[in-house]
Amino acid sequence: MTTLLLVRHGETDWNADGRLQGQTDRPLSDFGRRQAQQLADELAGEELEAIYSSDLSRARETAEIVGKRVGCGSCSTRSCGRRTGARGRG
Repeated sequence: MTTLLLVRHGETDWNADGRLQGQTDRPLSDFGRRQAQQLADELAGEELEAIYSSDLSRARETAEIVGKRVGCGSCSTRSCGRRTGARGRG
């Protein structure tokens, strides 16, 4: 059986300010990096076959932090690319 684990990226400065960011490429804040590291520590015993993220830096960095911690050997962070929103806006 395949298990799919969905996680959200760590916090950005805009998240902390309550601003919507959509496809605006905001990086993780220091707190967001700590959140990603905490998630990575919690997943350290898991065997992950793949990690996928959007190509936005906040998602990619979260995925990279987790990937390094879980020792995902041949596993690389794979970008899913940008998606169009529900109303057809990027």
